Amino acid sequence: MKLKIVLVSEWFPPNHGGVASHVRDLARTLSKMGHEVTIISRKCECFRKEEAQIIQVGSAIPFNSLIVPPNTHSLRKLLELEEADLVHCHHAFTLLPLLSIRVCESLGIPAIVTNHTAYFEDTMFTKFLGLSVYPCLLYTSDAADELDG
Repeated sequence: MKLKIVLVSEWFPPNHGGVASHVRDLARTLSKMGHEVTIISRKCECFRKEEAQIIQVGSAIPFNSLIVPPNTHSLRKLLELEEADLVHCHHAFTLLPLLSIRVCESLGIPAIVTNHTAYFEDTMFTKFLGLSVYPCLLYTSDAADELDG
């Protein structure tokens, strides 16, 4: 069964690091499996278009920083237009994935979060948003899952 999957991450190539690499590799693998993959990120360069559609979402104000929320109106419009079967958000400590979960809840789109760290606790962002990511949280290792209990 072919699915339409949206991956949401603050980090994506040309950024370097574990989350950016994981999302890039996951997009490639899902695409090879026949799924339609779209990536929503703050920066979207250096990726071959045949592997995934890439959409860049801007900040709410003209200042690019992780502490500045994305433009939620644009984010909502993007997620509505994508008509995804699943939205998979990466990293539970930044605003783009957390707000994407909130928007998906309001639109009735299934969504999950992958926690890319062994540490997890509701952050100031999740508390501010009145959002708990626990019901939709995945871990990238058994060790991280055991630490969270």
